[in-house]
This record gives sequence, structure tokens and C-alpha cells, in this order.
Amino acid sequence: MAKEKGISTVIGIIIIVVFSAVVFGGVFAYQYLIQPKEQVKIENSQNIVGGDKDEHGCIGSAGYSWCEAKQKCLRVWEEKCQVTPVDPTAGWKTYTNNEYGFEIKYPNDFYPNAIDAKYDGNATDVRLNNPFELESIKYNYKLPKLNSIATLYLDAKEYKNSGFQFAYFNVGVDEDASDVATCQTLVSGPAGSGMSQKTPLNINGKTFYRYKLYDDAMGGQRGTGYVYFGVIENKCFVMHGFHAHIDSRGFSDVKVNFDDSEVSEISEKLNSVAITFKFTNTVVEMSLWPNVNTFDLVNKTFQAKGVRDSVSVKNIKVYTNSSTKISSQDMANSFNNFQDIYSAMKNWVGPEWWFTVRGTVQSDGSLSASEIFIQGQ
Repeated sequence: MAKEKGISTVIGIIIIVVFSAVVFGGVFAYQYLIQPKEQVKIENSQNIVGGDKDEHGCIGSAGYSWCEAKQKCLRVWEEKCQVTPVDPTAGWKTYTNNEYGFEIKYPNDFYPNAIDAKYDGNATDVRLNNPFELESIKYNYKLPKLNSIATLYLDAKEYKNSGFQFAYFNVGVDEDASDVATCQTLVSGPAGSGMSQKTPLNINGKTFYRYKLYDDAMGGQRGTGYVYFGVIENKCFVMHGFHAHIDSRGFSDVKVNFDDSEVSEISEKLNSVAITFKFTNTVVEMSLWPNVNTFDLVNKTFQAKGVRDSVSVKNIKVYTNSSTKISSQDMANSFNNFQDIYSAMKNWVGPEWWFTVRGTVQSDGSLSASEIFIQGQ
């Protein structure tokens, strides 16, 4: 009996040992033989092209990465991620004014005169000949000397079936000193003060203030637009866009309604022209020694030698106009305008005169003077 019990014990021990060996061997085999192979399979599957998509679905192994700017996967050596800005004025025409040194761009459906814009000279509102809102601006904003420099007209056929009457964009300049002072009050103060929708804008480096224009004409003709004021180089620059249309609302004898979306569309076109305004000439200040024999009283010009940016200039033509500010440190002689300078120079014999002139350099190299300070001899 004792012998059988001993045999049973031995058998139990053997079973435990064998079981432990099997378990240990299984764990060993999995850790050192099976698991590494599975890891290799996983790594190999990840190295397969297409097996490594990121959260955007871009396959890195194929060279793709996510471009936030374009919202897509791309290869940077095939396509740049940066978005190329689209120039909204590409293909537009350009109006250039050499006298005042500025340019504006305008769409191809604008024209520099009403006839090219297909307006009927007999039937069109006669106020097109003198931009409709110009007189109103001169009166309401107290700028009586404001002069129209250029007017662009929107194609009359553009909105022919919607009650459209006319639309134009105008640039004016006021050089009168009193008016310029008034203009200065229009381009100061907080936005929205005193006028409708007063908004300061930086247009190509120059500050303008924009105001909303309204006009509710009788007989069913209504209009709207914007006016921009800026004081640059002692001149008041005024831009305004205006359009008129027939609208039956409130007028029983008129049967056409001008769609509100088209009102907004035309206003946007006019404003898009305004923000292209840009000065094209460089403002400089030069020391000049005028040639007294070249003073032209009719054209208000003279020629001089001088220094610009430390470089000698042998001969430069200087243009003046009614807004050119002229002053002198010579208390014995009064210089207030070109006539005064001409009178002093025409028979002068003696030392050279010395001027400090500030103005804009024109495309032909001449100088349009905004200020002349007569230093002396």
C-alpha cells in the first residue's frame, strides 16, 4: 500500500514537471520565436506603399504630405504648398495722369467717355456730361474749387434690362488752400463721426476716408455711391463712384424695379476701381540753382542744376502750378507766387540763387513742384 502511494507521488511530480515544461516552453517559443516573426510581418506591412496613411489620408512612404493652404495631399517637389495670390485686376486697363502723378486701374466694361460706353447722347441723363454727384459733393462738403480730372463710365448695356440708368467713377483734385484745409477735416476724426458710414482706408500707402452717398431723385430714379477723400502733397484728392437706376418702389407711374443684388454689384465694381488708386511718381526734395534765363511766365516753368540723392543733376525742368507753395527767408523780397519769382529773375545779374524744391519726379525726369523755398543767393 505504501509502495503504491509512493508510485502515485512520483507520477504526480512527473506530471507537474512535464506540464511546467510545456507551459514554459510555450511561453519561450512565443516570446523568442513566434512574436518576433509577427513583429517583422507588421513592420513589413507598414513599409508597403499605402500602408502608412496619416490622419488626412496622405501616404508618407509615397512622398505625400498634407498641405493646409490647398487642403490636399501633395508632393512638395511636384507642387508647391503655397497658394499663388490671384490678382483681381489682371487684364484691366490703366488710366495714368502725369500731371498729378497717379494711376487707376479699371475693368474692361468701363470707358473713358460716355459715347464709348454706349450711352445715347440724346436720351441719357445730361448730368453725365458733368458727373452727377460732383456738384453735390462740392456743395455738401464745402469744396467749391474741386475740379474733375477723369471720369470712367460703366458700359450702358451691362444692365440694360433692369432699370439701369448710368454709372461712373470720377477722380477730382482740389488745390485751393482753403478747400484743402476743409478737406483735411474730412480725413480726420474717428470713423463714423458726422457722416454716413465714414471709413478710413489705406489705399496703396495713402490714407483715404470713404463716405456713403445717397440720392433719392424724384420720378422713380434713385442712386447710390461712395466718395473718398485724401490729402496728399497739399492737394485734396476726391474719388467718387455713383450709379442711378429706375425703381418703382414708392412711384406708381414706374413699373421697373432695380434688383438690390445689382445695386450691390455695381457699388462693388466702383469701389474696386477706387482701391487701385496709386501714385506713380517719386516725391523728392532737391537743392536747385535755377538758370535765370529760362523762367517761362506762360507755362510757369524754369530749368535748374542741382543735387538729388547726393548726385549732381546738370539740367532739370521744374513745373509749377497754382497750388505750388512759394516762400522765402529773404525778408527784403516778397515771393508769394511764380510771378514774383519771374519778376526778380528776368533781369538778374549777380550771384546764383539757391532754391529748395519739393515735388514729384515725372516719367521724363522733370520735377512737378509742390513747394519752393527760396534760400537766397
